[in-house]
Amino acid sequence: MFNATRTFAARNSALILCIAVESLAHHAANAIELPTAGTNVVGYGYFGTALPFTDVAHMGGRWFSYESNQLSNRALQLNANGYPTALAPGQVARSLIYTHNGGIYPTGHYTLKWQGNGKVQLSGQDVTMVSSAPGQITYQVAKTNFNGMTVDIVTTDPNNPVRDISVRAPFPDGGGTFNGKYKSDLDKYGVIRYMGWNAVNNSKISTWNERATPADFHWGSLAGVPYEFQIRLSNELKQDLWLTVPHLADDGYVRNLADLVRQQLSPDLRVWVEYSNEVWNGGYEQWHYANNVLMPRYGVPNVAQAYGRRSAEIFDIFSRRINDADRLVRVIAGQNANSYVLEHSLLGATVGGDLKADVVAVAPYFSVDIDKLYQQHLNGSVNLEDVFQQLRNDIDVITGWVAKNKAVADAHGLPLVSYEGGQHLVARPGEQHNNDSFVNLLIELNRDERMGDLYKYLLDSWYAAGGKTFVFVGETTWPNKWGSWGLKENYLDDNAVKFRAVQEYLQNLQKKLGDFNLNGSVDGVDLNIMLSGWETGRYDFIDFIVLLNNFGKSSKNISSYLAVANTAAASPGLANAAVPEPPSIILLVGATCIGLMDVCTLRILTRLRTRQRTF
Repeated sequence: MFNATRTFAARNSALILCIAVESLAHHAANAIELPTAGTNVVGYGYFGTALPFTDVAHMGGRWFSYESNQLSNRALQLNANGYPTALAPGQVARSLIYTHNGGIYPTGHYTLKWQGNGKVQLSGQDVTMVSSAPGQITYQVAKTNFNGMTVDIVTTDPNNPVRDISVRAPFPDGGGTFNGKYKSDLDKYGVIRYMGWNAVNNSKISTWNERATPADFHWGSLAGVPYEFQIRLSNELKQDLWLTVPHLADDGYVRNLADLVRQQLSPDLRVWVEYSNEVWNGGYEQWHYANNVLMPRYGVPNVAQAYGRRSAEIFDIFSRRINDADRLVRVIAGQNANSYVLEHSLLGATVGGDLKADVVAVAPYFSVDIDKLYQQHLNGSVNLEDVFQQLRNDIDVITGWVAKNKAVADAHGLPLVSYEGGQHLVARPGEQHNNDSFVNLLIELNRDERMGDLYKYLLDSWYAAGGKTFVFVGETTWPNKWGSWGLKENYLDDNAVKFRAVQEYLQNLQKKLGDFNLNGSVDGVDLNIMLSGWETGRYDFIDFIVLLNNFGKSSKNISSYLAVANTAAASPGLANAAVPEPPSIILLVGATCIGLMDVCTLRILTRLRTRQRTF
């Protein structure tokens, strides 16, 4: 039963907070509303452990030519969608699935389908046929193994070749396009950055007809996953879409991409647009293109300004095609360790005195002196306590860099987000890469509970420094000598240290803000989520009051809200004194807040009486 005195006090505090936040919001009326967190998706391929799609055929590797069950030198002729157009007698086209992914895939019935005339089969250890029909075979996969499976095209008719191959895997919640477990791992974010699926680093694609399409067999190629499925995932998750445009993409490519987004992305979602990825990074082809082509084209003195200028052109195309500023988030990225890059990128993105950007982004990675750690490993003198202290110290260092980039962002009136971030423990190519015991040390550091504590510390430091949306470098990927980038190692790995730490952090943040779906606003959806968790004990009366106090507000005001709320909690008298004399319009807003709370209170009381799941 509700305590009337507490309820009245809560409503009174709510009015104070409504007034204070609305007053503070007046100074940030043009601030963009941003989610608290997001993540990158990792590149798609036959060795992947994220397994986002229920149809796993498209993760298959490029076709190999086999004869007498051995690799053949005979070339395969492929059509525009990557399917063999003909096979010689005895020749088989083979593609790998799940190979070298640690045996991470579901067992049970797999359904193979295809169009066209020919013979197709699924092969592998413990793979047996259950039933067959024209263009369809069902298999039983009894257990997993390191070698995974293969898709084999045994024969194909040149006049009606095999195409549109699908292999539907038996995921527990796999009735749709996406693995339900994969989707549930992403449900606490507000934006998904598709750089990995865009295959944007070192891209060779310049025209729209070179892009990946749903009809293509292989989605792990240099073309990446089709945009249609990136948009579909964002629609199903109800989270913003962050696209990275290939550095060679011509204007026609950009126009078609913008049109596709306008037509298919849910109207209540936004597209974040970024030109390529880390153009400042000399290790990528996009840097060389900016240096050799864009700099002379625009007559600018450095790569950062050239990147900014091409970004502005791309933003203008999107703005004209989408024609709704509220649906577009224009991203200019910099280098966290060097705020000079961000300064000059913004200078390049300023055309005719108009800065064409909505947010700026950096990548706050933390690490240790990897060469020093390697020598300690060789000498047998690694002290894990020292290593984790060094990692914590490095978070303090990179937070100082964040502050410098934040100052640049503030000078231009823009919020600072991350495009990637997390630990960066990677062996150097060469001797370190090939030292399995050292690579295993780096992997074990990522599995240590102390790494989870560091991720929480990183997030605390980021938000305290004024950073907004924190986008993690990757959701799920198998660790190896190239790094341990994923929060999880595979889609079933719910106890992964980093994943668990981030989920706990975001859940606690939800409870603090009342933004239970972390989409940047507190509204009726959050109320429904809170009600759904009431009966299970996930949320309680205090969560309800927090939600009511923050109802109708957006994340752009969250820091102001917390500041006022913390002051009120410490000393209500001081909090009251800090509230300015409200003009009539703000009093009206406060009254509206109370009205909303009365409605919400009535609804939850009704809910508690009826114990129904909806209202």
